[in-house]
Amino acid sequence: MAFFIKRNEQVNGPFTEAQIKSGAANGKLKPADMIATSKEGPWTSLASSLGNNTTQVPPQTDTPPPPPEAAPVHSSESPGVADQAPITLDTFEVADAAAVDSSEVTQRIQLLIDGRVRYDEQLAARSQAEQAKQTLLKSQTDLHQPLGAAVFSGHCEGQLPETATLHPLLGAHAQLRELETAYNNQQATETSGIRQKAKQKAQLLAINVKIKNLTRSLKKLEISAGRQLMDDDALESVRCAATNAILGQIGDWKSEVTQAETQLQMCEADLEKCRVALEEELGLKPIEGIATFDKAIRECEMKLTSGDGRLPSKTSASSIIHRLRSQQTTCRHCHRQKSLWSPKCANCGQFGFSRKKSAIAAVGAIIICLF
Repeated sequence: MAFFIKRNEQVNGPFTEAQIKSGAANGKLKPADMIATSKEGPWTSLASSLGNNTTQVPPQTDTPPPPPEAAPVHSSESPGVADQAPITLDTFEVADAAAVDSSEVTQRIQLLIDGRVRYDEQLAARSQAEQAKQTLLKSQTDLHQPLGAAVFSGHCEGQLPETATLHPLLGAHAQLRELETAYNNQQATETSGIRQKAKQKAQLLAINVKIKNLTRSLKKLEISAGRQLMDDDALESVRCAATNAILGQIGDWKSEVTQAETQLQMCEADLEKCRVALEEELGLKPIEGIATFDKAIRECEMKLTSGDGRLPSKTSASSIIHRLRSQQTTCRHCHRQKSLWSPKCANCGQFGFSRKKSAIAAVGAIIICLF
C-alpha cells in the first residue's frame, strides 16, 4: 500500500510502509507530519497513526488509492513504484535505518579526525612557542659572567663606585694579588742546601695551587655578581663606557623574551579558541587533550563494528593486541601524543622516560616474565 506525507502544505510520496517506519525511527519524520493513503486525504497525524497500531502505520480510509498513472509530486520519481530508492521529503531522506546510522557514524569519525588534526596543530604551535621562550630564558646565564666582568673592569678604571655586589669579587682579586706577591717573593729568595730548596719548592707549589683555585673561582664570582645585578634590576646603576656593550646585549635579549612571551600568549589564546569551537562543533565537553578525540573515535568505531552501539560480547586476541599497541601517552618534552610503547617521541626526538622510570619499567617487565 502506498502512503503520502504532508508537511507545511506540501505533499510528498508515495512511500512504502517500511520507509515510513524507518523514517519515524530515525527521526526524519516528525510527529506533527500528516499521513494519508491518498494525496487528497483525509489526513491524520503521524503520531496518532503510529500510536494506534505499531504494525499498520496509517489507519484505513475509504478513500481509494491514487490511480497508477497519477504522477507523484517529485518529477524524478516514477509513479506507483513501492520498492524504489529512498525518496526525498523536504529536508529528510527516508532510508534504511542501519545505512543512515552507518553513514552518520562514518561522518562523525571524519569530523573527529579533522578536529584532532586542528587541535594537534594548535598544540604543536603552543609547544614550539613555549620551547622558544624556555631557550631564551636559559640563555640568560650566558650574560651573567660578561656583565660581572664588565662591572669589575669599570670599577677598576674608576668609572663605577664600589658596591656590595662587587665585594666578593674585589676580595678575591685582593687575595689573588697577595698570593702572586708571596709566590714572587718566595721564588726570589735564595736558599742553600737540599732540604731548604725542597722546602722552598713545596711552598711554591702550594701557593701555585691556591692561585689556580682562586683564579677558577673568579669566574663563578663574576657570574654571581652579574646574576644579582639582573635579579635586582639594577643595570642602569652600573651603566658606563665599560658596560655599554653588554647592557645593549641584555636589552636585545629582553626584547626577544618579550616577543616570545607575546607569541606564547597568542598561541595559548588560539588553542583556547580552537578548543571552544571544537567543543561546540563536535559536542565534546570538555576537551582535555588529544586523548579526548581518540576516545571518541574508538567509541564510533565500536558502533560500526557492533552495529548497535554496544560493546561486542567477544573480542578477538588480535583486536586486543592492536588496541594495546595503539595506546598513546603525552610526551613530557613537547606535550604531544606519542606511542605508549615507544621510548622515543616521533615529534621532538626526545626520550619519553627518564632513566629512573625506564629502570623501574624494565624491572617490572622482568618480574612479570619470571612469575
